[in-house]
Amino acid sequence: MRCHIVNRVMETGEEVKRGCGGLSMVADEVGGHCLYCGNFYYRKKLPLEVLWFHFKISREYWSVRRGPELEYINGFPVDGVADPLPKKLRIDLDETLPPEWFAHFMSFDEEQFKKYLKNKF
Repeated sequence: MRCHIVNRVMETGEEVKRGCGGLSMVADEVGGHCLYCGNFYYRKKLPLEVLWFHFKISREYWSVRRGPELEYINGFPVDGVADPLPKKLRIDLDETLPPEWFAHFMSFDEEQFKKYLKNKF
């Protein structure tokens, strides 16, 4: 399986290449993992426990910056809100099993998730 190359423009204007283009992808619990560059490809409909583990790991390196026109996560521009997770839920990142709200976070769009939180908490 080939590791796809994707070019992205970062907040600084620098163009960054993700993926190496090599035939180096191996199957793992999330979908695929490149042995050369470390790139991940997530397959659809993963178990919540697997997604929770990867979500928690990614949050350790999460850096949000709001620019005048765009928002950035770790320097990469994102559509919409860069951090839709409310502060009151961040304490749950210490849990080993996914909390009840995580399934809704993964399946709802931002507005649906806000409504869920308003009704639940």
